[in-house]
Amino acid sequence: MSTNRHLLRILVMQSIFEHNFQPKMPIKAIFDRNLESITKDKKNLDEKKVLFAYELIQGIEEKDNDIMKLATIYAPEWPFVDLPYVDQAILKIAIFELLFAKEKTPKAVAIDEAVELAKEYGNDNSSKFINGVLSSIIKKEMNEPGK
Repeated sequence: MSTNRHLLRILVMQSIFEHNFQPKMPIKAIFDRNLESITKDKKNLDEKKVLFAYELIQGIEEKDNDIMKLATIYAPEWPFVDLPYVDQAILKIAIFELLFAKEKTPKAVAIDEAVELAKEYGNDNSSKFINGVLSSIIKKEMNEPGK
């Protein structure tokens, strides 16, 4: 199996989603189980790309409150906790990649990935909503001095 960042983002998204239903189980443990379920031969894993996924998980857990606050600021009519769990997971990944990750994902790539995940896994309005929130965040947060 070839592991690429898109597939790993899907697994991270699914793990965050599942964590909503199993809050006592660490996201990393859920991710490990999900990764193992699709990889029969661990020799085919690209360790660097899997490390990217672990960094996403750890970073999202560390910055969870900041991410939720930002999402709420840029979509005040939609409180983060009221969003569908899939949309929450996608926004957590994208906002972390855009603003907090050590290795910055290009803006266009992070938004495109989030929109694609929303189209594939979200509801009919998810992709437009997520695109709007992320575009607003980029316009404001990334254009401020010191960002």
